[in-house]
Amino acid sequence: MQAKIHIINAVYANDTVKEEANYKRIMSWWSQKSTMERFLKLGFPPGSVEIPEIASREDCWQIGCAGKTAYNWEGLIPKGLAIRNKLITIKNKYSERDFSNDIIIYFDGDEQITFESVYQMVEKLKNCDFVMACRGNKGGISDSRRIVEDFENFIVSESLCCEMPDLQCGCWSFSGKYLDYLLNELSGQGFAIELDLAISMAMKEIYPNYMHISIKDVSDITTTYDSSKMDLEKLKFLMKKLNLSQKRLLTIFQRHLLKKGQILPEQYVVLFSHTEIIRCIGKDTYIECSEKKKINDCNSKDCKREELEDWHMCKKGTS
Repeated sequence: MQAKIHIINAVYANDTVKEEANYKRIMSWWSQKSTMERFLKLGFPPGSVEIPEIASREDCWQIGCAGKTAYNWEGLIPKGLAIRNKLITIKNKYSERDFSNDIIIYFDGDEQITFESVYQMVEKLKNCDFVMACRGNKGGISDSRRIVEDFENFIVSESLCCEMPDLQCGCWSFSGKYLDYLLNELSGQGFAIELDLAISMAMKEIYPNYMHISIKDVSDITTTYDSSKMDLEKLKFLMKKLNLSQKRLLTIFQRHLLKKGQILPEQYVVLFSHTEIIRCIGKDTYIECSEKKKINDCNSKDCKREELEDWHMCKKGTS
């Protein structure tokens, strides 16, 4: 049986006009003779590469949403659910197929991931079962967004005892032999889907092979990411998926500050103190103790240090 490549894209944008432009750009790439020639060189002849499954927020348009030229994210199908639905579409399209030799590829369709990265990923997946792209430059997201993502990646790395430098690049692939498993295991609804994927594969002791790519700097890209809502949802998701207690998350939080020397944005730290997730971390404590970026540099007279394995925790303000 000839192996197939199944491609999924998400064209999420702040308006349907932009989503439509993303869709047309992907289909234009797909229709080019040179595209099929590249896949042929990789060992996949015409007919073995499936037309991309395009995921957009209008896949599940709901009554009550705002106008189609400018609408809010709420009420529309979340990105993670849209991607999972496309995986189900692939499975149902070939209900009797053995996917063991097939490849499933996903990449964001917002122009930041180049088509060249798709060919590189196919080549890399010939020798492994799971590939994630790793951003080789600083393009694509803001500095504050990058620091938050680094922290989320750190939570996963610490919990799984495996260094995972980038889990949210927006470009990944896996062997079709794991399609059924992932359809049963993936539960991330929104932007947690890539964290969900990495954790789910690690539960099978399959860790990503990384492929460094450069993210294209597209000046007119506007994100659908609502930090105040999505960051909280991802934090809740990680705690549930990794079965993290508040105490364990606190330990990871403090270790991140000590090991990485990164100060999380204040608007992100507020999430910790304004929810039931981890009330034992105080916003004021974090800001004060993070000024010098090292927990064990805190000179506050109220700061009591407690030896915890090979690092120190600032105990001021905890309950």
